Amino acid sequence: MRRGLLYARLVRGCWAGLFFSQLFWWGWIVPEMPVPRVVMIVIAAGPLLLPLRGLLHDRPRSYFWFNLLLLPYFVIAIGALYATGGDHRFAWAQLALTVVGFAAAFMRSRSL
Repeated sequence: MRRGLLYARLVRGCWAGLFFSQLFWWGWIVPEMPVPRVVMIVIAAGPLLLPLRGLLHDRPRSYFWFNLLLLPYFVIAIGALYATGGDHRFAWAQLALTVVGFAAAFMRSRSL
């Protein structure tokens, strides 16, 4: 039982890390774009709000949907690592959060 709670906390931590990294990235780091920043924040961080209620209430289906939701963030992180030059700290952080979050959500859904 304790291991399941550890996985649940790890999933919530990865969710928070991804959510706030998206807010930080699109809100402050990215230079000016033709699209307003608010629109990009809603597109990037908005989908992460969908499974939040279920994750907080520890519902098994929410862990499954969180896993599916992590896949585009994983692809974006891989693309940012190989397609862009310069500093890759945020891409590595996003990649680590998606991999750890995916594994933890999978293990938590198995323990329920």
